[in-house]
Amino acid sequence: MRERLILNVMNSLKEENYHFIYFGLPIIDFYAEKGEKKLVIKVYYDALALKKEIADEIKVLAEYLETLPVIVAEKLKNKLQDNIIYERYDLIVLSPSTFRKFLKKEIFVVKRQGKDLVVLLNKERFQNKIREMRTSEIINNTGISKSALIKYKLGKANPSIDIAIKLGELLGFDIFKTLSEYMKEKLHTNISLKEEIAKKLKDLGFNVYEIKRFCANILLKEKERIGFTYENYYQKYKELLYELKEKLKVEPIVISNKKKENDFIFIRKEDILKIKSKEELLWELGLSS
Repeated sequence: MRERLILNVMNSLKEENYHFIYFGLPIIDFYAEKGEKKLVIKVYYDALALKKEIADEIKVLAEYLETLPVIVAEKLKNKLQDNIIYERYDLIVLSPSTFRKFLKKEIFVVKRQGKDLVVLLNKERFQNKIREMRTSEIINNTGISKSALIKYKLGKANPSIDIAIKLGELLGFDIFKTLSEYMKEKLHTNISLKEEIAKKLKDLGFNVYEIKRFCANILLKEKERIGFTYENYYQKYKELLYELKEKLKVEPIVISNKKKENDFIFIRKEDILKIKSKEELLWELGLSS
């Protein structure tokens, strides 16, 4: 069933002319981009199978690659309804149909609140728009109460779909929050470093991201992106490391006692631990400008 859903996602990306890489790893199935929209996509049949430790690494990878993370699934315990935004561990979960619509264009955030469906307002844009109109004019044209309008203004409530349509027709539909905006708001990462090399690199002054379930386990973000991987991962994910290098411009560095092989740079763990400065490491790797 997941295999069928993977094909569904792949076909949607092709139909909408996205450039994409298939990874098939525990934290990422696809990296996809088209124009300014860049996505890290993970596919589940039932998103209830998503564990917190996986969700945390998906968010770290998305932050590193400067993308939006999204889960595509048929179920979250129960079957997902189209056009509704679901969440698991602060990651957005979409049905295949809703995901396809999101690939085509921006969509608004419709969420279930109790028994009701509401549309999330962009508080700042909504406040700017209602300043331009009299309260009585808004109430008369939409039928909402003054107390409801105050709650919307303060960000303490969101309108139902029927009311949202009336507000949108009166004030403009840009008063609502887009899914991309909502995804960015939810993307809070807590990066903890456990590997000795990751801690060493942080001490040298690098921005370090540690992701043990990716083909590159330790990622650096400087002028260039750099990804360290251990030899066993290199042997297993060599083709993905080529994709990482060519398409995502992440320079793979293999931590191994072997010498340089093909297009990859090799360095020994003990040599990294002896390095005294960021500049020295970049020079050692042949990446200094």
